[in-house]
Amino acid sequence: MKKQKINQNNNKKNDKSKKVVKAPPKSFIEDIKLSTISKENLKKEDINLLELKMRVTKGNADVYAFINKKEGVSHKDCIIATKIIQSSIDSEGFDHEDYGITVSSAGLNWTFKSDDEYEIFLGNNIKIKFFEDNENNSIDELDAKIFNAKLIENDETSILIETLDEKKIRVLKKNIIKTRLNN
Repeated sequence: MKKQKINQNNNKKNDKSKKVVKAPPKSFIEDIKLSTISKENLKKEDINLLELKMRVTKGNADVYAFINKKEGVSHKDCIIATKIIQSSIDSEGFDHEDYGITVSSAGLNWTFKSDDEYEIFLGNNIKIKFFEDNENNSIDELDAKIFNAKLIENDETSILIETLDEKKIRVLKKNIIKTRLNN
């Protein structure tokens, strides 16, 4: 009799453990890959993908995309971008239904995060902070300059800005501390 009771207790423990089944963790597309695919597809619609971030929590993924368009970003552009991002997710064998996607414009005070943005925002007003080179070609970190200016030219190593008093200044990209839109 005692043996049966022990077995019954063991069976109860086994029954409990069988009821708790953990689902395998979902896999999600890598944000860098999603960004690359989406950027290419958005370009076809004349929409620039400035930044794409992804946050995965508790089996869900949230995608945050920031876009820009020369003529300005409309609600329709955000919808188009959302559909393109969904399609990019699906094209890689993932289900876009597992993702919350938020698309918005860069905004009036967007902080530049890549060199590409100097080309994208040519002709826009910016606020820029940079170090000037001195005669020895070294940077004087205590003498940072801040200007409100118009971004008028961009090349591989420098940009040309025009200040409010119409002074043109060439700034080496390596000396730029921070640039943001100033609309």
